[in-house]
Parts: sequence; structure tokens; C-alpha cells
Amino acid sequence: MGFILENQQRVSVQFLGWSMPELPISLYILLSLLIGLAVGPLFGWYSSLRSSRG
Repeated sequence: MGFILENQQRVSVQFLGWSMPELPISLYILLSLLIGLAVGPLFGWYSSLRSSRG
């Protein structure tokens, strides 16, 4: 909770030509953490699937 309260500065993010809306920096950090937690295991699963096939 303290992390969110201390990081309320609004920023706009530009990534690979995409412009994101201006949101608090804590929201961008939490969103990137959640995306990483979702995508990381998928890469691990895909890698183990490929290695077991051949």
C-alpha cells in the first residue's frame, strides 16, 4: 500500500511507437509485474513442450 501511495506521479509511456495514456507510475509498474507473471510461465511451458518433442 505504501508503494502505491508514494508513486502517484503521472507519466506517459511510449513503447515501440505506441503511446499509452498518462497514468500513475505505480499502475504501470504493477501492470508490467502482472504481465510478466502471466507471460513467464507460458514461455517456460512452451520451451518444455518443444524440448520434449524432439
